[in-house]
Amino acid sequence: TAEELYQFAYYVNDTTRTNIKDPLCAKLTADIVVNKNVLTSTETLNEDASNFIRWEPIQYFGGTFDGQGHSISGLYFYDMQYYENVGLFGSINSYDFDVWKGTDTTTIKDLTLKDSYFEAMENVAGIAGQITRLVIVFENVHNEALVKAGQYAGGLVGRTEYNGYPVVLNSSNK
Repeated sequence: TAEELYQFAYYVNDTTRTNIKDPLCAKLTADIVVNKNVLTSTETLNEDASNFIRWEPIQYFGGTFDGQGHSISGLYFYDMQYYENVGLFGSINSYDFDVWKGTDTTTIKDLTLKDSYFEAMENVAGIAGQITRLVIVFENVHNEALVKAGQYAGGLVGRTEYNGYPVVLNSSNK
């Protein structure tokens, strides 16, 4: 459900949890709809965006996110004042924030993101705003979100830095 997706994001974003350096795994068991009609039929932002529930991007994720062929739709984020690293995942980093070991791999697979909108200052994408210090595998991942940024915007990934290596398999950006 949308509530469970927000709970997962809250859990991952909680920097006080004791297992913060451990990889996490998540599987979708159904399609998730957060907001309806975020985008119009011409694929622009709906003029009535003030009623949308705001998405808080999952930050510092490492592990496996398996969509199991399901979709997430209706994510909405807008903040051009102070925000960077925005998408379903704002940032995907090595489990040890300080060191890249060359062995950390995160996988996002079998997922479609649709009818969603992300706009922020920098590092904005439908799936991962920024990847740092790891290999990330996108396998059968499809982005249909509208993405805008002051700088560094993309469909699957907005920006890679500090040894971030994306591997893209059977994935797309619409």
